[in-house]
Amino acid sequence: MRKLILVTVTCIFVGCSSPEDKAKSLIEEDMKVTLHDYESYEPVSYSGLSDAYSDVEHDSEAPKLIEESKRLKEKLDRNIRFEREMTYLEAPRKEILKARAEVDEG
Repeated sequence: MRKLILVTVTCIFVGCSSPEDKAKSLIEEDMKVTLHDYESYEPVSYSGLSDAYSDVEHDSEAPKLIEESKRLKEKLDRNIRFEREMTYLEAPRKEILKARAEVDEG
């Protein structure tokens, strides 16, 4: 019950604060969980936050990666089909080899 209240209060606190405050809060929560003696540590300073995002439409690598992904998927699909065909043909092949062995013995 105590954890539920703590999580609820944290969510409310994080939801109503600036991005910098959210980051500080998350850092403090992580420190409480990971540090052996949280009370003995104190953050010296925090650097500014910057936005990090990737625009796929303007990324020169994206089309190459998409094509490579398609090529690999097609190759994987071919291999799966081939494996299924080989599995399907394996039983008759074993029967033929067994029959040949019986003919050779007899």
